[in-house]
Amino acid sequence: MADWQIVRGRWFAGSSDEEVVINESLATLLWPEGDLLGKPLTTGDFNRRSSYVVVGVVRDAPYAELRHQHEPFLLRPGRA
Repeated sequence: MADWQIVRGRWFAGSSDEEVVINESLATLLWPEGDLLGKPLTTGDFNRRSSYVVVGVVRDAPYAELRHQHEPFLLRPGRA
């Protein structure tokens, strides 16, 4: 999985389409209290929604320039 470092939880187990790994920025944005593993995460809009379970968190990747901010993102099996 590239050079991403898991800081909480785990990588995907098999090829479950229901599991996601998110980065620290998204974890902080959605769960500021920190208790996010096993929590549901729904993406999309009214026409097309997808539900997932958060199984892991990866460290935010360092940027070459300090002025850049980390973008929240999620990883799905087979789409990283």
